[in-house]
Amino acid sequence: MTFAKFSAFMILGTVIGATAPVYAQQSDAASAAPTATAPAAPAAEAPKGPSADTMKKAKNAGYRAKLKSGQTVFCKEITPIGTHFPEEHCLAENQLLMELDKEQAARDSLGNHSCSSGGACSGK
Repeated sequence: MTFAKFSAFMILGTVIGATAPVYAQQSDAASAAPTATAPAAPAAEAPKGPSADTMKKAKNAGYRAKLKSGQTVFCKEITPIGTHFPEEHCLAENQLLMELDKEQAARDSLGNHSCSSGGACSGK
Protein backbone atom coordinates (compact mmCIF):
# COMPACT_ATOMS: atom_id res chain seq x y z
CA MET A 1 0.00 0.00 0.00
CA THR A 2 1.38 3.39 -0.93
CA PHE A 3 1.81 6.24 1.45
CA ALA A 4 -0.95 8.27 -0.29
CA LYS A 5 -3.53 5.52 0.17
CA PHE A 6 -2.47 4.98 3.76
CA SER A 7 -2.75 8.68 4.60
CA ALA A 8 -6.18 8.90 2.90
CA PHE A 9 -7.46 6.03 5.06
CA MET A 10 -5.99 7.65 8.17
CA ILE A 11 -7.71 10.98 7.43
CA LEU A 12 -11.01 9.25 6.69
CA GLY A 13 -10.80 7.24 9.91
CA THR A 14 -10.00 10.35 11.94
CA VAL A 15 -12.96 12.25 10.48
CA ILE A 16 -15.36 9.37 11.13
CA GLY A 17 -14.01 8.87 14.65
CA ALA A 18 -14.36 12.57 15.46
CA THR A 19 -17.87 13.02 14.06
CA ALA A 20 -19.49 9.79 15.30
CA PRO A 21 -20.03 10.95 18.93
CA VAL A 22 -21.44 14.31 17.77
CA TYR A 23 -23.87 12.59 15.41
CA ALA A 24 -24.95 10.16 18.13
CA GLN A 25 -25.71 13.05 20.52
CA GLN A 26 -27.76 14.88 17.88
CA SER A 27 -29.81 11.85 16.95
CA ASP A 28 -30.58 11.08 20.60
CA ALA A 29 -31.73 14.65 21.24
CA ALA A 30 -33.80 14.73 18.06
CA SER A 31 -35.56 11.46 18.81
CA ALA A 32 -36.27 12.42 22.44
CA ALA A 33 -37.81 15.83 21.67
CA PRO A 34 -40.97 14.78 19.78
CA THR A 35 -41.98 12.16 22.33
CA ALA A 36 -41.63 14.61 25.21
CA THR A 37 -43.76 17.35 23.60
CA ALA A 38 -46.39 15.28 21.75
CA PRO A 39 -48.87 13.63 24.14
CA ALA A 40 -50.53 10.44 22.99
CA ALA A 41 -53.93 11.05 21.41
CA PRO A 42 -56.81 9.14 22.98
CA ALA A 43 -58.40 6.47 20.82
CA ALA A 44 -61.81 8.15 21.12
CA GLU A 45 -60.58 11.20 19.20
CA ALA A 46 -59.24 9.21 16.26
CA PRO A 47 -60.77 10.39 12.97
CA LYS A 48 -63.56 8.16 11.79
CA GLY A 49 -63.42 6.70 8.32
CA PRO A 50 -66.29 6.62 5.87
CA SER A 51 -69.23 4.38 6.67
CA ALA A 52 -69.60 0.94 5.16
CA ASP A 53 -72.60 2.17 3.16
CA THR A 54 -70.54 4.99 1.63
CA MET A 55 -67.73 2.57 0.79
CA LYS A 56 -70.20 0.22 -0.92
CA LYS A 57 -71.77 3.04 -2.95
CA ALA A 58 -68.35 4.32 -3.99
CA LYS A 59 -67.19 0.88 -5.09
CA ASN A 60 -70.37 0.31 -7.10
CA ALA A 61 -69.83 3.66 -8.84
CA GLY A 62 -66.22 2.75 -9.72
CA TYR A 63 -64.42 4.83 -7.08
CA ARG A 64 -61.47 3.59 -4.99
CA ALA A 65 -60.80 4.81 -1.47
CA LYS A 66 -57.37 6.39 -0.91
CA LEU A 67 -55.73 8.11 2.03
CA LYS A 68 -54.36 11.58 1.16
CA SER A 69 -53.07 13.94 3.84
CA GLY A 70 -54.79 11.93 6.54
CA GLN A 71 -58.20 12.18 4.84
CA THR A 72 -60.05 9.45 2.97
CA VAL A 73 -60.78 10.46 -0.61
CA PHE A 74 -62.49 8.52 -3.37
CA CYS A 75 -60.75 8.44 -6.74
CA LYS A 76 -61.83 7.37 -10.20
CA GLU A 77 -59.98 7.49 -13.52
CA ILE A 78 -61.86 9.63 -16.03
CA THR A 79 -60.84 10.18 -19.66
CA PRO A 80 -61.89 13.71 -20.69
CA ILE A 81 -63.51 14.19 -24.10
CA GLY A 82 -60.94 14.88 -26.80
CA THR A 83 -58.05 13.00 -25.20
CA HIS A 84 -56.95 9.44 -24.68
CA PHE A 85 -55.12 10.20 -21.44
CA PRO A 86 -57.05 9.29 -18.29
CA GLU A 87 -56.97 11.63 -15.32
CA GLU A 88 -57.51 10.69 -11.69
CA HIS A 89 -60.51 12.53 -10.27
CA CYS A 90 -60.66 12.48 -6.45
CA LEU A 91 -63.52 13.59 -4.21
CA ALA A 92 -63.99 13.94 -0.46
CA GLU A 93 -66.74 11.87 1.16
CA ASN A 94 -69.35 14.65 1.14
CA GLN A 95 -68.51 15.55 -2.48
CA LEU A 96 -68.82 11.90 -3.47
CA LEU A 97 -72.26 11.60 -1.88
CA MET A 98 -73.45 14.74 -3.68
CA GLU A 99 -72.07 13.45 -7.00
CA LEU A 100 -73.78 10.09 -6.54
CA ASP A 101 -77.07 11.85 -5.70
CA LYS A 102 -76.79 13.97 -8.89
CA GLU A 103 -76.13 10.86 -10.99
CA GLN A 104 -79.13 9.09 -9.45
CA ALA A 105 -81.35 12.12 -10.08
CA ALA A 106 -80.24 12.16 -13.73
CA ARG A 107 -81.06 8.44 -14.08
CA ASP A 108 -84.44 8.99 -12.46
CA SER A 109 -85.29 11.87 -14.77
CA LEU A 110 -84.46 9.72 -17.81
CA GLY A 111 -86.76 6.96 -16.56
CA ASN A 112 -89.63 9.37 -15.88
CA HIS A 113 -89.64 10.86 -19.36
CA SER A 114 -93.26 11.35 -20.36
CA CYS A 115 -94.47 11.09 -23.91
CA SER A 116 -97.48 13.37 -23.45
CA SER A 117 -96.01 15.87 -25.93
CA GLY A 118 -96.23 13.23 -28.68
CA GLY A 119 -93.68 12.89 -31.41
CA ALA A 120 -90.80 10.47 -30.88
CA CYS A 121 -92.48 8.51 -28.05
CA SER A 122 -95.24 6.90 -30.06
CA GLY A 123 -93.81 3.39 -29.50
CA LYS A 124 -95.37 2.03 -32.72
